[in-house]
Amino acid sequence: MATGSGKTFMAVSSVYRLVKFAKAKRVLFLVDRSNLGRQTLLEFQQYITPDDGRKFTSFIMSSILNQMQSTR
Repeated sequence: MATGSGKTFMAVSSVYRLVKFAKAKRVLFLVDRSNLGRQTLLEFQQYITPDDGRKFTSFIMSSILNQMQSTR
């Protein structure tokens, strides 16, 4: 999909729906590039819930796990 088409926003919205309506306790969101991880974290931090206007991160904890690159 094209740059700026809302892919990350859609992913965050989907995670919100999984947590809110499907009662998901954990959701794993994987990215293959560090800049996508930063973009996703920023999107999670800025997301405002549609039902009550709260910031998503005010009631959901997000963690960032970094892959340890081994020297071969």
